[in-house]
Amino acid sequence: MKYGPKILDIRKAKKISLKNLLQDQMTPSSYSRFVDGKTETSVNNFVALLENLNVTFDEYLYINNGY
Repeated sequence: MKYGPKILDIRKAKKISLKNLLQDQMTPSSYSRFVDGKTETSVNNFVALLENLNVTFDEYLYINNGY
């Protein structure tokens, strides 16, 4: 399962800047590859992205499954 593309959708919907989302947790190029579905990221990075988006993992799964 690709987790990155939905992170991008949530970020855009919430109008969160890339700088505020990443907060030095990962590089913009790593983030770009992740949201493009070209690579995965570490659990730590993924959790940090969710926290910066103010989204729990359960909420993410709900959104990702199209509910």
